[in-house]
Amino acid sequence: MAVDVRRNQAMLSLEVRGRVKAALFAMKRMPLTRDTLAPAATDSTVYSPPDPPTTGLNTPKNVYDQYVHWHTEGALAGQNTVHSGPMFLPWHRWLLRLFEMDLKRADYLLYNPPSGPKPPAPGAGQPKPGRITLPYWDFCKQVDRATASGGLTTPFTWDLLGVFPTSRAGVVNYLGAPMEVGYVPSDYGDNDQWPIYFSRSGQPEYGRANLLGHLTRRLASDNSLVLNDVAYAQRTVGESPATLTKDMITSFDSGPWNRSAPAEDSFRNVVEGWRRLPDPPVVSGAQLHNRTHVWVGGIIMDVPLAANDPVFFLLHANVDRLWSAWQYYSAQYDKKRAQYPAKTDYPDPATAIDADMVPWQAGTPDHDAFGKVVGATFDTKKIGPTKVGSGWAAVPKTTGYRYDSDPKVPVLLPPKPGP
Repeated sequence: MAVDVRRNQAMLSLEVRGRVKAALFAMKRMPLTRDTLAPAATDSTVYSPPDPPTTGLNTPKNVYDQYVHWHTEGALAGQNTVHSGPMFLPWHRWLLRLFEMDLKRADYLLYNPPSGPKPPAPGAGQPKPGRITLPYWDFCKQVDRATASGGLTTPFTWDLLGVFPTSRAGVVNYLGAPMEVGYVPSDYGDNDQWPIYFSRSGQPEYGRANLLGHLTRRLASDNSLVLNDVAYAQRTVGESPATLTKDMITSFDSGPWNRSAPAEDSFRNVVEGWRRLPDPPVVSGAQLHNRTHVWVGGIIMDVPLAANDPVFFLLHANVDRLWSAWQYYSAQYDKKRAQYPAKTDYPDPATAIDADMVPWQAGTPDHDAFGKVVGATFDTKKIGPTKVGSGWAAVPKTTGYRYDSDPKVPVLLPPKPGP
């Protein structure tokens, strides 16, 4: 079996872009058993009407919303658990890999429905059914909401992730600053095709970024925030010749293991965006991951609800790509730099290297990654490694995928899909 290669969305053919979009919508219609597709995303078999925010977390019924639910649980687990701490990168790497396997499953099911006629097979040169991969959005090169530098195309098109809104639907507050947002004017904005999964936010400073339950983003005309540039990203990951040695970020993370970890000692804190290296070439302030969430605007700014916007997964695929590159380049200089902190250095039992990642830890009653209902404990033989140090924090070599921009990174075969 070939290794999965994640590609820049700008390099995908129109056919593959369409298949990625179709698979995303199929995941909204796929029950947790993953054996068929419901007629509509609002079908009672795959969608629960949102609970009022005061009642807490509601229970997902479709595969896409399972990932929203998992991210919400992780976001509400504690400020320095899934975000703003060492587990930020391995946790999202595992979430993306599970999501990618379900995206592939949805694509396969669209070409092989359990009943009824089958659609024509993909054309010559296109991936076979079930062989698409999760694309990444190289937000380091994006310059505004309509175009991108270097001849790249934006993912915010009708044929992939839906365009930015042109009319104002309301104002939300981002850390006390007002921001105009609108409903996405495409099928992603249609609540019958892309119903928004509500969860308790727990982030009142963001206002109601979700507004009335439709997908929201910043207005297309709002160019008040410039995105990152490739030179800064290259410097961050160590691709720039000037940073291949002593000027490179010296470790994966460091004390105090939160948003205050110094940039020169914490790649995690730099790529997450809480700290920045001195003198970035073009932009200042929040960088990389954080800046991109704010640049997109709308529901993706509300951390527990962010995965409701499908761009979340392409955004985090690029974060993972940057991490993979940094792991490779830093290991060329000093292998210890790329390693997750040892338990003796970082003893927090919730996110130490031997901890089970929330919410997949033992004792969590839920569905596993492949739809099997589990009881008091997870069947880790089905879901795969759930510990931080079980391959997901190491230099990439057992993750089953690579990026089209990767240096020569060794990878093994992907894990076997579930039943």
